[in-house]
Amino acid sequence: KEVGMVQASPQQVLDLLWNCAERPKWDALCEERRVLLQVDRCTMLVHNKLKKPGLVTAPRDFFALMTYRVSPSGGIVLLTKSVVDDDLCPPQPGYVRASALFSGTKVIPAGGRSAVSCLSVIDMGGWVPGFIKARASRADPS
Repeated sequence: KEVGMVQASPQQVLDLLWNCAERPKWDALCEERRVLLQVDRCTMLVHNKLKKPGLVTAPRDFFALMTYRVSPSGGIVLLTKSVVDDDLCPPQPGYVRASALFSGTKVIPAGGRSAVSCLSVIDMGGWVPGFIKARASRADPS
């Protein structure tokens, strides 16, 4: 779980999190994120490829449904959950398919800033050394 304040509106935070092409520019673990299916304005299926975190571990990928909702107060909730559809997103050669069991981000307006809370439960799949798990727990793959 991560909690913090950012100098941005909830909409600006959502724009950053929702923009797949920008993710690798600010997320040190993200190699690539692309939209496979835009379901509607607030829901999409995405494929995430993570960078290889170390010499002894294979890189991971996720296939996930992302959706968000905006409350009347201006707060935003963004949820991510892995899905299985090998036709739409087959397993990638050289990658271990990880699973986002649940990942959520809550963004609440706070006087010109935003209070951001992130919680993720991830099954990284395969074997992962303890020091890599510790590094990954400090980053949010949603």
